Amino acid sequence: MKKELNKIQFIQWFVGFAEAEGCFKIKPRYRNGKIISFGFEFEIHLHADDFKLLEYIKERLNLGNVYLNTDRNACNLTVASEKELCEIIRIFDSFPLNGVKYLDFQDFKEAFFLYFSRKDTISQDLINKLLKIKEGLNKGRVDFIMPQHHKINITGYWLAGLIDGEGSFSMTRGLQLRLCFQLLFTAAQKPLLDAIKTFLINNLEFDRFSLWKLENSSVIGIFEIKAKGNSKPTVCLEIRNVRLLHNYFLPFLFNFPLLSKKNLDLADFLVLCQTVYKGLHKNIFIRELLIKLSLRMNDFRLSSYRKDSESATRTDLTTDEFAKLLAASLQSTEETSLILVKDVIYLIRVIELEGSSLVADTETEFLVDSLKEASKIVGVHYSKFRKSLDYIESNEVKLNNYTIKRVPVFNG
Repeated sequence: MKKELNKIQFIQWFVGFAEAEGCFKIKPRYRNGKIISFGFEFEIHLHADDFKLLEYIKERLNLGNVYLNTDRNACNLTVASEKELCEIIRIFDSFPLNGVKYLDFQDFKEAFFLYFSRKDTISQDLINKLLKIKEGLNKGRVDFIMPQHHKINITGYWLAGLIDGEGSFSMTRGLQLRLCFQLLFTAAQKPLLDAIKTFLINNLEFDRFSLWKLENSSVIGIFEIKAKGNSKPTVCLEIRNVRLLHNYFLPFLFNFPLLSKKNLDLADFLVLCQTVYKGLHKNIFIRELLIKLSLRMNDFRLSSYRKDSESATRTDLTTDEFAKLLAASLQSTEETSLILVKDVIYLIRVIELEGSSLVADTETEFLVDSLKEASKIVGVHYSKFRKSLDYIESNEVKLNNYTIKRVPVFNG
């Protein structure tokens, strides 16, 4: 675990984590084929490797019981008593869930109070009401319309909890090494991912040129993925730009500790990001170490993981190799970070010539994303325009009464 969170910080983290991993259950109890009562549960179900995390949550909430199932490599925190579920309900009323799970909670709460506020034995009418609510919970939900009064409220600690549950830090291992942070949900959660994107844009302290790039590109992208087979359509938020990850997102995220084993993935991802950011991955030896490091992240990290054909042929990253990689990622360099074409925009300003008069609504400044767009505004053929920029030492040139400047974005 990292630094201890105060009560408010922990509850915000917990609500975010419950958004990803929590589950509300209504369980009919039978005797001789007939329903005689109902049980209600709030549960968090995780891999056995996160058993200590569930113990920590239980200790902080002072609620529920933690169970370990070694045969299934699983563990779960279960809150099932009427008294303790009242406290869970109080928490989620005070710090509302932001996504679709808010609807599950509201239905669960309705069923809970219907059941425990009854004055006599359970009636068939009540049984039918509870069964109907149960059918619409979790994977059975078909209505995803949020009530008008519901407002999405994202905080850094809530986001850290969500990332602890559903976030992914990874690196593709093809011809190019590409880093990616991702949040993946069912398609109904798109409004939540839109809100997270807005939160990041508003809180990562981007300069005005980087903000323009964000507003005119998918650098923080939200992509919808069609259903395949029996699966449901999904939606994901992705950040793949190394400069954005290194200079903005990771420094921000380290202010809000991850509490699950995902904090180990985050630590390794930082090493990957620092190394690629500095261009050191072009070294064949460093590249091989980066690949080895990536093969101990995510599912590869699980105690129950069985090596597949790809990873079985590779030796694990040794302590000495990791030390060398860490040293390389931390070495001080003078502006050797990789700046790609996609990390540059063009600032074009009109030169006010002596004796000329510009009407008040004439644009005197333009921002564009490519050389071709810039060349059209300036009125110079693309190839000539490109040569003019390539042959100068500075990032600024004057052409046709315009100054054109290359502006790197996501510099931090």
